[in-house]
Amino acid sequence: MLHSIQAMSTRWEIVLPPQGGHTEESLRAAAEQTAQEIQYWDERLSLFRKQSLVSYINLIAHAKPVRLDEREWSLFSVARDVWSQSNGAFDITVAPLMKSLGLHSEDSSAQSAPLRGMQHVTLDAAARTIHFTVPGIGIDLGAIAKGFALDQIAELLRDLNITSAFLHAGTSSSLAIGAGWSGLARQPRDR
Repeated sequence: MLHSIQAMSTRWEIVLPPQGGHTEESLRAAAEQTAQEIQYWDERLSLFRKQSLVSYINLIAHAKPVRLDEREWSLFSVARDVWSQSNGAFDITVAPLMKSLGLHSEDSSAQSAPLRGMQHVTLDAAARTIHFTVPGIGIDLGAIAKGFALDQIAELLRDLNITSAFLHAGTSSSLAIGAGWSGLARQPRDR
């Protein structure tokens, strides 16, 4: 079973081979649920969608804390931890800088500014909120969103008792569940 969807500015493909306990119909339903999960995270995490969580955070978080659900909280916590461990090399607050450099289109929810840095972002674990300590900060989850969505999909597939699956999000991110998928990796070409 092969299913594809366009999301997060790329083509996603979902491969669910025949597996014990699943009919073709149940695999098709699992592929549809997977596609819905991909679409959900695309709609939540894009700074190019006016109604997304990211656009709402970029608009409001400097004025008041924005409440996150448990999964969203985990995403921002990981982003903060990677920022800290990489001494700032990984930074989801690059959106204003990218827009000021012309690397984001006008429909980006970020302001155009050189300001960036997770030191300007407060994550309150008790309240599960995100807050910008200064105006002009904006987030862009492009470097982490696909991998996060794949983690959420892996959890969904486990809940659906899918024991074998392969998903890819364009050429940047992939997920393999079960054995036998190593042959899908690109092999270096002889030159």
